[in-house]
Amino acid sequence: MNHRVHPLTPVLRAWSFIVASIIFAVTTFSDYTFDLVHRLLSNDRTETLQAAGIIGAGVVIAAGASLLWWRATSYTVTDIDIVFRWGLIRRKIRSARLDRTQAIDVVQPFHARLFGLAAVRIETAGGHNSRIEVRYLKRRAAENLKKQLLGQFTEGELLVPPIPIYRSLLASLFSLSAFVSLVLTLTSMGFDIHLAALLPVFVSTIPNIWRTIDGSYQFTAHRVGNTINVSYGLANLQRKTLNMSRVHAISLRKTALWRPFGWWRVQVTVAGYGERSDGMTILPVGDKRTAMMLCELLTGCRVDPDQPAHPQFRSPARAFLVSPIDFRRQTFELTDDCAIEHRGFFGHRAAIVFRRHIQEFGVFTGPIQRITNISTVKLHLVQGPVSMSGRDLNRDDAQRLLWALHGHRSPAL
Repeated sequence: MNHRVHPLTPVLRAWSFIVASIIFAVTTFSDYTFDLVHRLLSNDRTETLQAAGIIGAGVVIAAGASLLWWRATSYTVTDIDIVFRWGLIRRKIRSARLDRTQAIDVVQPFHARLFGLAAVRIETAGGHNSRIEVRYLKRRAAENLKKQLLGQFTEGELLVPPIPIYRSLLASLFSLSAFVSLVLTLTSMGFDIHLAALLPVFVSTIPNIWRTIDGSYQFTAHRVGNTINVSYGLANLQRKTLNMSRVHAISLRKTALWRPFGWWRVQVTVAGYGERSDGMTILPVGDKRTAMMLCELLTGCRVDPDQPAHPQFRSPARAFLVSPIDFRRQTFELTDDCAIEHRGFFGHRAAIVFRRHIQEFGVFTGPIQRITNISTVKLHLVQGPVSMSGRDLNRDDAQRLLWALHGHRSPAL
């Protein structure tokens, strides 16, 4: 059975074009535009009717085009796939098999949220341009469509309770970009530098602060079966679903400025999840216990992100020449199923990847590494937020790690 999107969809999809057209008309044809408005508000009935007729004709034409576009857009859900059809002049049809679905998100951009509408975004395993987005539906209809595609109609187990607003604000203020802006501001006061010279810094800082707030505002996560459902957002409300069996790698990161609070960010790499490199965040800012719980849930490995458990590989003392700050923190561990890397001195980072999902690997030796007889084993993973390397290892250890990865065997302690 074919289903229609909401009638306001054409307007919302073209809202930026509509706003740009109005601005273009006001700035480029200002005389005609203001004359039309003046005639519309005139006491002369004839002029008012003429102006209303011109505006009405434009509205009728736009409404007719919008209606035709709306009637050409539909979607169908079957037991095996979802089919989306759109296009008035050039007809397009795209389908996605439900068993190939990587993630399903319910997204509410600000302009759609004003009308209580949302889009359903289906990510499939297919790499570039493998997304289907059904937009826009009533929010309840979007939620029901997501549940229908997932076969879920329960709230599930609470994994991450709603993140307090104060934590979102503090996390954004204690970010690297905000810290740099503060330092430059104080410096400008000491050296009598005009604040206007720092305007580019502030302009670049504000989006980063906003991104942190919007990405963690009222963030919550539930587990339903083999999926994790997250929701968050201040201006753009988003609801995303992660299929745990699709996770390739996971990253736990604590920045230097978050160390006094003990906060961590947890991100995962999912094959085919969109075209961005930031993957999916399942904990934007939270405590260590929650981060470790999510890591164990997804990988089956209980990893302490602050302290390596049984690393078989460490950077030697002479790695100081290559990594003078954190060479003592660079470790690598192999288990039967996973590869685990720890690094970072001021801020701590742990990365875990399933060995079966490692695409390829190689040994790299830079000029200074060649002099000090050390090498780095770099693991190539699918696009995402997680990167992994056995950094600055003894040349023999690097070869031993390479062969262990190649033979899928854990080296002896």
